[in-house]
Amino acid sequence: MSVALCMIVKNEHDNINECLDSLRGFYDIAFITDTGSTDDTVSLLEKRNDVVLSHFDWIDDFAAARNFNLQQVSSEYDWILWCDADDKIIDDHAHIKFRKYISDISDEFNSVDMPYVYSHSEHSNDNITPDFKYYRKRLFRNNAGSWRGFIHEYPHVPGNSLCVDDIIFHHFRDGDGSMNTKRNLRIFKKRLADIDGEDRARYTFYYAKELTYNGLYDEAEEQFLNYIPISNWVPEKARAMYELAVLYSKRGLVDDARKWCFKCIQLEPHNSDAYVLLSNMSYDEDDYTSCYLWSYHALNSDDEKIKFFDFIPNRTWIPLELMAWSKWKSNQYDEAISIISKALSYVPKNKYILKTLEHWLRERCQVQAIDIR
Repeated sequence: MSVALCMIVKNEHDNINECLDSLRGFYDIAFITDTGSTDDTVSLLEKRNDVVLSHFDWIDDFAAARNFNLQQVSSEYDWILWCDADDKIIDDHAHIKFRKYISDISDEFNSVDMPYVYSHSEHSNDNITPDFKYYRKRLFRNNAGSWRGFIHEYPHVPGNSLCVDDIIFHHFRDGDGSMNTKRNLRIFKKRLADIDGEDRARYTFYYAKELTYNGLYDEAEEQFLNYIPISNWVPEKARAMYELAVLYSKRGLVDDARKWCFKCIQLEPHNSDAYVLLSNMSYDEDDYTSCYLWSYHALNSDDEKIKFFDFIPNRTWIPLELMAWSKWKSNQYDEAISIISKALSYVPKNKYILKTLEHWLRERCQVQAIDIR
C-alpha cells in the first residue's frame, strides 16, 4: 500500500523539516503546496528528495488550496495522509503500527480517524503531556474524498471510517495563535454570505468561536444561540452550550451560566467541562459541598464515553484542586492535603499548586502544635 502525504504550507521554515522527518516511514512521497511563503520554506523543500512541490495563489479559501494540493497526487498512490507543518509524530515506532493498519484494513473503510493532541501541558515534566485532544480524519483512500470549507476545512469522505487510538499526531503551534484568529475572523466576515445548506450549522459554531477569541462576546453569544437549534451533532452542540455558560459566567450571570451547564450535561452527561464550571461557581459562592460534588462528577466521567472535545485537565487535576480547596475551606485539612497531592501528581510543575501544598503543610503543623499545647 503506497501513501502520499499531502500538505499546504506558508512560511514554515522553523517546522517543515522536523515535521517531515518525524513522519519518515509513514509516506512514500510528500506532495506539498506552498501558498505564498516569503521565508526560505520553498528552498528547504526543494532540497529534499521526498517532496513534490507545487504553488497555489492564496484566495482566502483553505479547501481550495487543499483540493489543488490533492490534484497533484497521481492515481498510483493508494492512500492520502495529511497534516500541517506544525504537527509531528513523537512515537518512534508509530510508522510500524501505521503500516500494519493500512496493510490489514478492510475494504469497507474509506478513511481512518486518529487522535490529535492540539495543546500540551505547561505544568508537566515533559513537553508532550496532552491538555486538549480530539479526533481528526487523518487518512483516506485516494480519490475517495475531497476538502470542504473555506476555513476550518475538513476532508469529506463518504463511507465508513476506522478509529485508531494509538497513532497520535501532536500539534506544536508557535506563539498564542492571535494572528490566526484575526485572519480567521477576517475570512469569516468576508465569506459569511457563502454559508448555506448543510455547512451552515458548522460554520455558525466556528464563527462564534472566532468571535469569542477576539473578545466580541455579545456577537459570539448571538451566534451560539443561532447555532444550537440548527445543529444535530451532539459533541459540538454540547460544546456550544458550555461556551455559552462560560460567556454568562464571565459576565456574572450565574443563573444563566448554570442553566446552560445543565443543558450541556443533559445532552452529554459525561461533560467534565460543565461540571468544573459548576464547581467553580459554587466555590465562588462559598458553597463548598456543591463545589466538591460537582468536581467529583468531573473527575469520575466515564472513560468509555469521553467526549469528542477532550480538555484533559477538567477531568484530572483541576477537579482535584477544587475538591481540595473545598475540603480546606471546610477545615478538613488532612483530606485537603491528600487530594491536592493527587492533583500535583498530574502537574508536578504547577507553581500555584506547589505553593498551596507548602502553605497548607505549614498551616497544619501550626494547628497541630496549638492542639498539643
